[in-house]
Amino acid sequence: MSRLIKICIFCVFIILPFFIKLKQSFSYLSGYNEKYNKNGIYFKEAYNFYKGGNYKKAAGMFWLYTLKGRLLSDYALYYQGICFVKLKEYRKANYVLFKLAKDYPNFVFYKNSVFYLAVSEKKNGYLYSAIDHFKYIIKHSKSPSVRPYAIFQAAKIYLRLKNYREAKSYLLRLYIRYPYFSHKHYIIKKIKNIPGFNGLYLTNPQKIERAQDLYYDAYYVKSLELLSGINGQKAALIKIKDLLMTKSPLFLKDVNKLLKHDSKNKDSSISSRLLYMKVDYYYYNLHNQDKALSLLKHIIKNNGYLSERGLSIYKAIVWNKTMKDLKNGAVINARKELEPLLSVTGSYGSDAKYLFWYGIILKKLGMTNKASFYFNLVKSASVFSYYGIMSRIELKDPFKLNNYKKLNLESDLHLFNEALRQNPALNIKFKRFRAFLNLKIYSLANIEVQDIIKQAGKAAKNHKKKLNKAVLISLAGIMNRFGDYWQLSGLAMVLLYNDKPLVKNADFLKFIYPRPYFSYVNRYANHYGIPINLIYAVMRQESLYNPACYSSASAIGLMQIIPSTGYYIAKRVKCYNFNPPMLYSKNINIQFGSYYLKTLLDQFNDKKYLAIASYNAGPNAVNYWKTYSFKGDNMLLFIESIPFNQTRNYVKKVLTNYYLYNAIY
Repeated sequence: MSRLIKICIFCVFIILPFFIKLKQSFSYLSGYNEKYNKNGIYFKEAYNFYKGGNYKKAAGMFWLYTLKGRLLSDYALYYQGICFVKLKEYRKANYVLFKLAKDYPNFVFYKNSVFYLAVSEKKNGYLYSAIDHFKYIIKHSKSPSVRPYAIFQAAKIYLRLKNYREAKSYLLRLYIRYPYFSHKHYIIKKIKNIPGFNGLYLTNPQKIERAQDLYYDAYYVKSLELLSGINGQKAALIKIKDLLMTKSPLFLKDVNKLLKHDSKNKDSSISSRLLYMKVDYYYYNLHNQDKALSLLKHIIKNNGYLSERGLSIYKAIVWNKTMKDLKNGAVINARKELEPLLSVTGSYGSDAKYLFWYGIILKKLGMTNKASFYFNLVKSASVFSYYGIMSRIELKDPFKLNNYKKLNLESDLHLFNEALRQNPALNIKFKRFRAFLNLKIYSLANIEVQDIIKQAGKAAKNHKKKLNKAVLISLAGIMNRFGDYWQLSGLAMVLLYNDKPLVKNADFLKFIYPRPYFSYVNRYANHYGIPINLIYAVMRQESLYNPACYSSASAIGLMQIIPSTGYYIAKRVKCYNFNPPMLYSKNINIQFGSYYLKTLLDQFNDKKYLAIASYNAGPNAVNYWKTYSFKGDNMLLFIESIPFNQTRNYVKKVLTNYYLYNAIY
């Protein structure tokens, strides 16, 4: 009997705590417990009602969550308060938002909650408190729409309190700093209606400040009128910018006059700004590329470099000339045009296009060793870019991955759990992140991720880089499990920049290029006889694997099928009961997208780049470009000749996806 008691004591005090600890160590990845899952449903339903515009039901459900759930209480109070503001129930909004501002000073949407609190306080008659909160918004908010609104509301409160001096100062601030808002809300009339108004007089500095803001708000003529008769360098510069934007013929006369004046004072910074304005005038207004190019060369000669805006114009002009020469077969001229550009470009990664094409030109001229140098440069600087991939193809150097080297997720998880135990705030953030993932509210999950990354860096100063990597890889694994591919892709790219060896780790690259819904994709790839990785390459670019994706062009689902194309495909695949909402089905969307890809490949003789361009812009557009933009069969030149940036970049990204999918799987 005593032996049995000893065994029971051993089990209770030694074995049971061990299993509890083991369960806790894996609970971070195991999802909700049963109690929280029930409470989370209230939040999810409330959030869906809020997004759907049913604010009354949303407010009730958020209130129900605050009674039973604690983890997301600040979010629940915030959205409940907004719902009450939308319903114009300001007393309830005031109570909820005051509680939020008092209890959660570190809440991520704290400024927003203070703004809504100020609005509800004004409606309830708590004017002095409302003014304090609006002043907080004016001081801390950087939003160009929120700040003028807060200033306007503060002015209206001062008018109600008959504090006309303060009201006038706030309204005058609006009139000077926010011309568009002032025009929309008739601020000048409100100033004139203030008792004791005896005229609106602006000093010259105030006129210059208002003219500057008139320019930013695109009131160029009004800005010129306001500055008439005002001398000084600052006023003259604003006038010239106004003349540039109005395409006035007086621009060149005034800018040359100011350039002569500055050459005497030897103010090189002002002269450079004026020269860049002349470049803009010739390039955008007169469309005189030769004159703009000669001015840019003059700036390079004097300064040794170009500004970011000047460099973009320089690149565009030189690239247009280079493309014309290449299309006409004038390779030597193309080299002469492109060569000077390489001396003024920035980093290799950002200018991979020019380096790659310089390599192509050298290869055409028979300089294979020099061409290989440039291809290797692009390949190493832009690993996952279109030009990095094309450089590998030119070098006949396939992408080799370390398939044998697996990610040490257990070690990373151990470091991550250690950080969670040492930092309770980080632990709560992670629980909230996991909660939002489980509820499939990915936008709020992303907010929590950013805080987790920041706090993880602070958590361990001694092995910060190692711990950051562990945190990021653990988060990437969790996002992959929950299907949050949008956030996962961005997070994985952050990891790649911080840890270069991961570039060749196939296990990690599957986070960036996953193959979800494999059974559907495999079925239709085999059925229609198209590469499975081509379907994934298109899917990644179209929707980033989001089956609920809906675009501004009314394209729906994983493969972004528009309803008219859906009806066209439905007849051919014998889906007789088709209606557009069916495109949200993974099965139907992948089937329709695969079928459409097959028809395009057949139409363009299995040339993938033409089929990809057609998938985005339509086969008629591609046939037109083949006839008028570029008539040859050179894939690289055809892609660069596509006149629409969106389609051109789309083709490059899908081809890059396709190549990388082939390398990984």
